[in-house]
Amino acid sequence: MVSDFLQKLALHPEGFDQYTLRDGLIRYKGRLWLPTNMDFTKEIVEAFHVSPLGGHSGLPVTLSRLKNLFYWKGLKQQVRQYVQECPICQQAKPERSRYPGLLAPLPVPTQFCRWCPWISWKGCPVLAILIVSWLWLTSYAHFIGLAHPFTGAIVATAFMDNIHKLHIMPRVDCV
Repeated sequence: MVSDFLQKLALHPEGFDQYTLRDGLIRYKGRLWLPTNMDFTKEIVEAFHVSPLGGHSGLPVTLSRLKNLFYWKGLKQQVRQYVQECPICQQAKPERSRYPGLLAPLPVPTQFCRWCPWISWKGCPVLAILIVSWLWLTSYAHFIGLAHPFTGAIVATAFMDNIHKLHIMPRVDCV
């Protein structure tokens, strides 16, 4: 099949518009032509994709590098399939989301509390945060803001309102 094509091209080069014979090699539009049934097309794709020069650059870069030098029928499909099946490329996909833009400073609040510079989203100053965590079983943590002044009754009420309604009451002897 290849030898027939080579003979026809050598005898009648004017019959093939895009194909030329130069230095014993068949070229298509100046690129080296390879028959599709050859096993080394896969090796060529692998060399251009996996080598340190290729660096697992993905489909567009690998395809453009190969298209500059070679031509064979089904080149694009073979490169696409190889890149999709490459385990390294599948594990290291690039981030495709848009960049968030420039950072902007938070607005400076116009009101300041005399007792503390922090004002919570509810409008009352928060001086303490009650942290309740279940480290052994679930690693859950709850953060409850407490306003000044607070007492033991206020802490117990905050615990009952935020923790007890979601979870069971902890036992004292489970330390």
